Amino acid sequence: MYNFLTSPNGGLTDQKQIKHLSGKNATRANIIKALNETSRQAYDTDFILFFIACHGQPDAEGKDVYFLPVDAESENLEGTAIAEGEVMKIFNRSRAQKKILIADACHSGSLGSAVGTRATAEDG
Repeated sequence: MYNFLTSPNGGLTDQKQIKHLSGKNATRANIIKALNETSRQAYDTDFILFFIACHGQPDAEGKDVYFLPVDAESENLEGTAIAEGEVMKIFNRSRAQKKILIADACHSGSLGSAVGTRATAEDG
């Protein structure tokens, strides 16, 4: 995604506008920090794109999907992973009117079901 966004086909997005975390830097703390900073700094006319590619796992009740960063422990999702609901709370606090979450993770097909934002092909 980073390579595409900074390419001519991706709009030549300025690298300073992208927070790219991968490998050992893609920890829960670093991801949440980057998402919070981006959301806080955004103006209402800005567009926030949050792309995450990682393992995904539902909680025991199947109510929320968790993204598993490099330092996650599957037996302690609430303490070490990133819940979809947590991402949505951060998004909702941002002034940016345009926000999108793209997840390349197992179980990401159920994203949005808990907050009623799921879109289907029939929607539009």
